Amino acid sequence: ATASSSNPPDLYPGVQGMVSCLACHSEFAGYGGPGGVSLEGLPARYVPGEIYTMTMTVKQPGAKSFGFQLYAVDQEGKQAGSLSGDPVDLDARRRKGVTFLKQSYHGSHGQDSRSYSFQWRAPEDPSARVGFVAEAIGADGHGSSMGDHVYRLEAVVTSDGSAGMAAAPGGANTD
Repeated sequence: ATASSSNPPDLYPGVQGMVSCLACHSEFAGYGGPGGVSLEGLPARYVPGEIYTMTMTVKQPGAKSFGFQLYAVDQEGKQAGSLSGDPVDLDARRRKGVTFLKQSYHGSHGQDSRSYSFQWRAPEDPSARVGFVAEAIGADGHGSSMGDHVYRLEAVVTSDGSAGMAAAPGGANTD
């Protein structure tokens, strides 16, 4: 497919009663494939109010289009800090009180991999346990959802470092 060149539908990261990317990209059973998704720059512990630059990379051999949605919530499912990025490559949408970052039309193209850099301002609350959730797609660029692989990433960070990083199943990691 084309990594939904018009952007993925809102609220598709697969948690909190929302629908997974697998709802449309379902040729393969579950998450995973020959590639993966990684998140660089996430601190082992955050400093309240600090701004961190992170890079999410989606890799898949032969892929020509890429897509994703990512958000950060606290232990109550509320927005944790703020997310922002380059409006040429990224689109930010706020739904149900949570900001989602996703690729823009211009941010969906690549060959074998695509990286997205963005900023996260940590929450002011030092007791927040922040969960990052992302789903990403490596697409073959043939215009249908067949042949696409979906990857999932989950990571948790706290201000005291007690949460550590949690790798998600299906070809995901948190570099």
